Amino acid sequence: MDVCLWLGAEEGVCTITHTTTEKKTAATAFTTTRKGLAPMKRGGNAVRLVLLALVVTVMVSFFAPHAMAQDVKMEQSMELDVKTFHGVVDNPSKHVFVLFYAPWCGHCHRLIPKWEELAAEVKEMKDVVIAHIDASKHSEIGGEYNVRGFPTLRLFTKGNKEGLPYQGPRDVSALRSFLKSAI
Repeated sequence: MDVCLWLGAEEGVCTITHTTTEKKTAATAFTTTRKGLAPMKRGGNAVRLVLLALVVTVMVSFFAPHAMAQDVKMEQSMELDVKTFHGVVDNPSKHVFVLFYAPWCGHCHRLIPKWEELAAEVKEMKDVVIAHIDASKHSEIGGEYNVRGFPTLRLFTKGNKEGLPYQGPRDVSALRSFLKSAI
């Protein structure tokens, strides 16, 4: 099907434009006819440019999240993994507030400094652990606790090892209030 006609263009000229996130634009003009799409005479490169723009768009869309992945440095909160998760969370003498995150998640990166501040504030509370787990790497733990998006916060109190989901504001005072009211 002729893309330009399908998008509602009449017979004549149709321009397909691709704009990158850096606001760079590439445009290619086509002549539309009832028989289909024909590149305008531009040295024969018009179709190649459109195909290249399409390939670049698909590649950027696929690889961008992985390119954003970074090592996340969290020093105040306890790092958990598949081997340590249940040993910490199931401890009957501890309340454990867990951040399920992914290193490529922008919302997680914005939350981490606040999470670390909370961890530093409650360090003196011997029965409270502020922890984090890369749920994209340890997906079996994320699946076990129904993690559907990032970041996900869950408080495992001494009496509730299923965890209380936190869905409030992502600031230190709100996190602290939730923690203190639940324990």
